[in-house]
Amino acid sequence: MLSEANIALGKRNARDGVKFWTFHKSKGLEADYCILIGFNQGKQGFPSDTLENTVVEALLPSIDSFPDSEERRLFYVGVTRAKKKAYIIADPSSPSKFVTELLNPKFGVGIHSESFKQAYRTTFKCKHCEEGFLKRIEGQYGDFYTCSTGNGCAVKNVRSCSQCGSPSSDTRSHSVCHNLACGHKSKVCPACGRPMVKRTGKKGIFWGCSGYSLSHDQCTYTEKLSASDTETASSRKKRA
Repeated sequence: MLSEANIALGKRNARDGVKFWTFHKSKGLEADYCILIGFNQGKQGFPSDTLENTVVEALLPSIDSFPDSEERRLFYVGVTRAKKKAYIIADPSSPSKFVTELLNPKFGVGIHSESFKQAYRTTFKCKHCEEGFLKRIEGQYGDFYTCSTGNGCAVKNVRSCSQCGSPSSDTRSHSVCHNLACGHKSKVCPACGRPMVKRTGKKGIFWGCSGYSLSHDQCTYTEKLSASDTETASSRKKRA
């Protein structure tokens, strides 16, 4: 990661006065400003989320009961190298647990990115696990979200809101956008989970599963329009 940053700055001719240190190498050194990178989740994150680390820690004698104690000490070394300011760069959709802890208002950390502010974090927080955030994936059949913790969480495919693109969680009959500023609610098929669409038949308009026209894995579920659906449709006609 340091070598990638070194190359990127070199292409911009911006390496003058910039030194690249690992946490270990930075011990005893100082700089006016420090930029700390790599604070993401996963095997390459900090602290690293690998099962191997958990097994090793279980076999070693316990020095203290604090989780990730060695990494915390290294983190403290990195942050305290700055004489003026320290900046931490992280992925908002897959932040290190250290970053999540620092975002607690009691620490008074300055937040420079909108993506780390509370409204954004509320929208993209995984509702099924403690540490995960929902990451957008560009799929073959459209965008969807999955939990940043990977295989440790049961959340795999979260719908993308058709109005604002934020994550949208499904209930049995609807998908509700996580973004409070949007709040879009779309109807989903209770039989297969696909979006429901309004269709016109001999007896008028009704809800039909969007999987009806598929040649394989077809779904023929239908449903009558509710009173609220009818009222919404009539109000639209009046506005038109």
